[in-house]
Amino acid sequence: MIDKFKELYKKIIPKISNSPVLIWIVVGVFWEILLGAVCLIVSENKLVDTLALIILIIGCVMAFFMVCAGLVLILAKIIKKVKAYVSDNQYTVNKEVKRNKRIKNNNKDNKKIRVGFYCDGGQFWSTFCDLYELMLHDDRFEPVVVAAPETFRNEIYHYDAIDFLNGKGIPYVKAYENGKWLDFKTLKLDYFFYNRHYLSRQSKHSSFKVARKYSKICYIPYAICPQVGQVENTLCRFEELRAFDFLFSENEMMTRIYNRYKNVYDNVITKIETVGSPKFAYAVANANKDACHDKKYVQSILYTPRWCFNENTNSFFDLKDYFFELVRDNKNIEYIFRPHPLMKQTVEEKLGPEFWEEFMAEFDKYENADVDLNTDYMESFSRASVLVSDLSTMMFEFSVTEKPVIYMYKVNKFNEFGKEASKGYYYCYNADDVDKTLALLREGKDKFAEVRANISQKLYYNEGNHPAEQIRDVILSDYNN
Repeated sequence: MIDKFKELYKKIIPKISNSPVLIWIVVGVFWEILLGAVCLIVSENKLVDTLALIILIIGCVMAFFMVCAGLVLILAKIIKKVKAYVSDNQYTVNKEVKRNKRIKNNNKDNKKIRVGFYCDGGQFWSTFCDLYELMLHDDRFEPVVVAAPETFRNEIYHYDAIDFLNGKGIPYVKAYENGKWLDFKTLKLDYFFYNRHYLSRQSKHSSFKVARKYSKICYIPYAICPQVGQVENTLCRFEELRAFDFLFSENEMMTRIYNRYKNVYDNVITKIETVGSPKFAYAVANANKDACHDKKYVQSILYTPRWCFNENTNSFFDLKDYFFELVRDNKNIEYIFRPHPLMKQTVEEKLGPEFWEEFMAEFDKYENADVDLNTDYMESFSRASVLVSDLSTMMFEFSVTEKPVIYMYKVNKFNEFGKEASKGYYYCYNADDVDKTLALLREGKDKFAEVRANISQKLYYNEGNHPAEQIRDVILSDYNN
């Protein structure tokens, strides 16, 4: 019910309050009251007096409700300003000094540095994998994995983390069990790592806002940001990121972008450390640079379309039939389709569940067509000899393999990082372009091979130690100081 009122306030009320129709209604009510009052005073006819009284009462009732609505709007604005004030002042230096003392006092009995890893599913575990293993084998640390359900508006969306961690043999503590939420204070964590900063996807009982009361919190981005607009504003927004003590950036370009968002706010305590990307390092180690697809295939194509249809960056409807035609006529070519976790939902909302079911059923007709729904996409990265993708972080992660990338260009949305990283991509605009480019690559004509190798070294490898080692060293330095 509360969420519905919030939605009403955010979406409908602003439209009404800014509408010219509202002015006409206010004017109409004013004249209605005025007309009714004048008629009552001037007229000596009982029928006219009765009608005037009815008009006057209706006008007064409407005026009453309009005044009430106005008061509600004023109250809502006051509450919004108070919340903004509280939010802006919760990260002041004085409060942070007190918070750090409280954390230190709460964890004073720790024999080792206790480091938590927040896991609400396996898809983004690669951001933590190497760091967790590094700390697991370091006597100075005691890593603790917290398995949490992913929520949406405080309703549990899924609890896939448990199955994932069980499958990996990783011990964990449950954030939610038998209807009860874990008290994070009892974990006595010195540091707590998150890889997503979306409060809408975290329970109010296990969010980073709760964790920061008892631990220093750290953020390793689950995805690099290649584009301006809504995506960059979402991935880099410091409205939430300013709550973190450390943000570990992938490269100097991304550090500049993060700083641009950070500088919007005062009193930001977040330290941005450029260490490289653990995800990219994981991809380098686990995704073979030589295509490992079955030798009976001369080409293995991985297709990762954008899940969102309202940004004009999605090629799904341009290519969905083309790939089936390609593998039907060429048994020596393999097609791997990897949908974004939200794609099924958005396609069904747009075209209905029957469309998605029919599309997925089409894969059963071909031996050389496959759908990758695995948590870890490194197997597909290894199998593929080429990636076809829309504007997404997936193609930038694939770039570390130095294999060809076909980018389905729709609109120019790259930020400075995206522009630099995409110089080694093949830009295509439709299925015919893709078909010609794939044919050239099968012939061994890859004109951007050297460019991709240079870009990979420049953008995806931070100088010095492994990103996980650099993150560990930052934590050690902070803890000792």
